[in-house]
Amino acid sequence: MYNSPSQILVIRPEKLGDLVVATPVFRALRNAYPSARITVLTDQIYGVILQDDPHLDEVISIDWKSRDRGKHESIGSIIAKLRPRRFDLAIVLFANWSGWNLVTAFAGIKRVVQLGGTWPALLLGHQVVRRKAYQRRLHYRDYFMETAAAAGALLHEGDHGDPKLYLDEASKAALLERYPRRPGISRVILHPFGHGTSPNYSPASYASLALRLAEELGLEVWLTGGRGDLVSWPGVSHPLIRNEWLGTLSLREMMAACTTVDAVICGSTGIIHMASALGTPCVGLFCPHPGSHPSAWGPIGSRVSSLVVPEKLCRKLNESSSLCSADNSCDLICGISLEQVISKLRELLNA
Repeated sequence: MYNSPSQILVIRPEKLGDLVVATPVFRALRNAYPSARITVLTDQIYGVILQDDPHLDEVISIDWKSRDRGKHESIGSIIAKLRPRRFDLAIVLFANWSGWNLVTAFAGIKRVVQLGGTWPALLLGHQVVRRKAYQRRLHYRDYFMETAAAAGALLHEGDHGDPKLYLDEASKAALLERYPRRPGISRVILHPFGHGTSPNYSPASYASLALRLAEELGLEVWLTGGRGDLVSWPGVSHPLIRNEWLGTLSLREMMAACTTVDAVICGSTGIIHMASALGTPCVGLFCPHPGSHPSAWGPIGSRVSSLVVPEKLCRKLNESSSLCSADNSCDLICGISLEQVISKLRELLNA
């Protein structure tokens, strides 16, 4: 039997949406170990979203996002950050990478519970929680929670495990002061630019949607994305279509922006997870392939509506289909009409 841990480390180093989906783990750990010090290790870009989480004591930031280009922080540097803190439990929510087994071992962490198996885990005696994703097809929130449960973490009775983010009121007020709302006009965010992370509407389809939202519903439509995304936006203009947030907001400011709008519409990106975890109504656009389906990757919450292209239109699932290429360049308007999106948005706004 293990003693109750006093220093707990949660490792989830990359991807905004995955970090949001992991937030119920923090609540479960705090409920199970109320006196423990709970720390999260994550990328320095994404760690800012956890700044106000009351269930955490510390966020350790590392340079990890660029690891595929060989620019990530060295393992030695990460170990040097962890070892002085003397963690007695690590929960690794990053499947099937042996590097974290070495990091935790050299950091002196005796007990490690991890999602997915690696050969160093067997050698080091680390506890493995198998996904069996192809058989069970659970949401990744559930895989994360199973890993936490193996470490003794348990949600409070009545907590359904929805991801949740926290943001101080001053940050919200500051953004509203810079971009005040127009009286009597609802505002929505369109986040059209996923940069190939998953199938989505094309910019042209988003432009058509933006025009209809502005002209037919009288909504103020705010575009969000990166600094270079405006060049990909078709030449569509309307007094209610706003691009001042394109490439100008930090991630913390993007959190605040999500709390100042009435809904967010986008594909399978970290932004939709962040918005839903802040309590903002969301309409999500998804591909039916298991690697993109909302049953595994969709935002979770009572104010979320996920629209999915019918499976019969997905070429990867049905080779005879010619309407959807089922790759990151396909336009989901082939199976999710503008009318469907507008109808779901109306439902959420009315609710």
